[in-house]
Amino acid sequence: MGILPFLLSAILVRTMEHVLAFDLGLFTIRRREIDALERVDAQFTTHIHFDHWSARLTRAIHVRTGAPAIVEPQVADRGRLSAAWVTSAVPDETIVVDDMRITPVTGRHACPISLFHVVLPELTLFHGGDSGHVPLDHLSADLAFVPVGGPAPSCTPRSGAAIVRDLRPKIAVPMHGFASEKRALERLVWAETPDTRVVIARRRVPFVLDL
Repeated sequence: MGILPFLLSAILVRTMEHVLAFDLGLFTIRRREIDALERVDAQFTTHIHFDHWSARLTRAIHVRTGAPAIVEPQVADRGRLSAAWVTSAVPDETIVVDDMRITPVTGRHACPISLFHVVLPELTLFHGGDSGHVPLDHLSADLAFVPVGGPAPSCTPRSGAAIVRDLRPKIAVPMHGFASEKRALERLVWAETPDTRVVIARRRVPFVLDL
């Protein structure tokens, strides 16, 4: 499985069966990179902030790949995204797209935010936007993308460690934070959830995980 991390919580995930895009906001992906995309099965937007969402990019990715968009409801309203390929992420209501089961979860942030729990035939993953901790122990994940701080006041390494404790993923990838915050999450997880491996990605550098 290959993963291409961009800025903040922008992630492109490629498994053997699927390609998923999360929080591709302004300054996260270049036009030539969109033109190079051969496939995206679904794109997700957690909230309205510009570094997580761009109506122009959402439309461009759809035009290039046909990818449907699952977005926090305020994003759909503000971006006038009322097309058939756009679905508002209603909290706790499962959305089915082909063989994917997507459950939005209300997060904690300065504005409405939807976190995404995605069940694929080959694995289950979670994307936490830049939310603080909310109870997630009713869910589980093989792979969790965990916000740890950076410019967002809602998340910290400690709140990220709480997300990991709830989900108990095989692998946790810290995001939306400074290098020191990502290392702090690694230390907390090592102490509190030692069965989870933390992988620290480099910005815009592809890496491979074995799950």
